[in-house]
Amino acid sequence: MTQSIVIIGGGLAGYALATALRKASADTALTVISEEAYAPYDRPPLSKAVLLADVPAPPYLLPPEAWAERNIALLLDSRVAEINRAERVVVLQSGQTLAYDQLILATGGSPRRLAVPGSEHVAYLRSFEDALAIRQKLTAGSSLVCIGAGVISLELASVARDLGVHVHVVEATSSVMGRLLPAPERDFFQAAHVERGVAFHFNAGLSSIEAKEAGYQLVLADGQALEAGLIVAGIGMSPNTELATAAGLAVGRGIIVDTYGQTSDPAIYALGDVAEFFHDGSKTHAMLETWYNAMDHAAAMAKTLSGTPTVYAPTTRFWTDQFGRNFQMAGNAALATQVVEEGDRADGKFSALYLNDDGVIVFAMSADDPRRLRMALKSIQAGEVYGDLSKAKRLNS
Repeated sequence: MTQSIVIIGGGLAGYALATALRKASADTALTVISEEAYAPYDRPPLSKAVLLADVPAPPYLLPPEAWAERNIALLLDSRVAEINRAERVVVLQSGQTLAYDQLILATGGSPRRLAVPGSEHVAYLRSFEDALAIRQKLTAGSSLVCIGAGVISLELASVARDLGVHVHVVEATSSVMGRLLPAPERDFFQAAHVERGVAFHFNAGLSSIEAKEAGYQLVLADGQALEAGLIVAGIGMSPNTELATAAGLAVGRGIIVDTYGQTSDPAIYALGDVAEFFHDGSKTHAMLETWYNAMDHAAAMAKTLSGTPTVYAPTTRFWTDQFGRNFQMAGNAALATQVVEEGDRADGKFSALYLNDDGVIVFAMSADDPRRLRMALKSIQAGEVYGDLSKAKRLNS
């Protein structure tokens, strides 16, 4: 009998799993259910290339016609109403039912929303439609306020400055990308943006947002008022766990899965941004909201579903494109106590290897040098000690 696998979610994780499963077997019946009107597309270009394009188009992961060519049923503009675990059936809001042998939840996440008076005036960047709406307002001489100083906000600020937009970034903590980078790299990115004309407001709370005749006024908790033609918030993501909760699956912050991606129901798996997976190395549950996590989790799960159980135990890695340069990172910055730097930070290739007290490489960042980052990633995964500790500088505590 033909095995039937249904994937709920038309993002990167759903795409990566479906295509990997099809490559593994021509016989499995594969269905991908997506709420969006567009075939699955890549999200990182939304904060970069799509905003700069003269004629923006969805950055498709596959040409729309290729899904049928690969014999993968793609249901667009489709929402799931219910998961019937007893009968192993997915019920769509349209009334259509889909039987499954294995069900995969790749439902991703939604932007975390602001909760201040006037927050209905705030835009968010998650979909292609979001990017189109934001792009229309990024005109030379206009003003933008980014709420949050994470990767998305800084990429948006970088593009906006390229377009001649005045940019303010409002951040509740004391630095940019605070959860992701060691202090020297946080300082590096902040200084690079300041040099390009971005104004930062740190340790800043929000009081209110009010619509004005020519845009909006955002009032900070200290009373300072910022004028803007566009306000975009990038303050994190909330995992889309509603279907899993309604189906009675174990849910924490995300959908709880084991090292193979299996939920509390043996017939249901979850992966990507929504999965709270058990990490065999750290022996704790973790969530990673990165492009690499979606791809790598899908690759491991495809092997498991194809008959070769494969543990997923990733090393965090991500990248960002800002002010015309590509930066790649890997590892756990929280473990770093010293650093070794190589190259020219000003305008050339450079890398920074971060070590713990024992000299073990725990985090790395490279600029315009992906090869160096790949080498560092292998060292991090192997737990290697840096060869010449005399080159290391202690980090300020």
